[in-house]
Amino acid sequence: MGKTTPVVHLGVALAERGAPTLRVDLDPQAALTAAFGLNEDLPLSIEAALLQGIALAQAIRSTRPGLDLAPAAFRLHLAEMSPHQRACWPHRLREVLRLAQERYAHILIDAPPGLGPLTVNALASADAFLVPIRPDYLSLRSLKGLLIAVGRLRRQLGLSLELLGILPKMV
Repeated sequence: MGKTTPVVHLGVALAERGAPTLRVDLDPQAALTAAFGLNEDLPLSIEAALLQGIALAQAIRSTRPGLDLAPAAFRLHLAEMSPHQRACWPHRLREVLRLAQERYAHILIDAPPGLGPLTVNALASADAFLVPIRPDYLSLRSLKGLLIAVGRLRRQLGLSLELLGILPKMV
């Protein structure tokens, strides 16, 4: 239980309340994708939308009524190294999600750990974020650094990114 589990369950809860929800697996480990029994070597994935310019709608899979998934592929880590991606950074994901915003009440992004290029792209595309964290000393110590880094991103990119809260995990 880490970052992926809250995205799974929050997506279900929102969909059950009648809010069409898209979950985006932006983690190269593709745990969210695997949670729905999808192969992590899909030809059409969020990676194809980011790097190859395919329409995100082509990659989206329905997991239940009102609840869809933009799956990841293990090759998503290539997006972090791509000169094309860096040239468009950090707004490429926002561009990819633009059309999806018309279809969904909520878009939940499962980002990789740390503040690498994919996570920065996720934050630049979001209105708000939730931090799942283990309630131990080292995790809480890291939280301070994360919040400082997010504050810098807000200023540098002109984001109106809101912290929804801290979600204790593995309690």
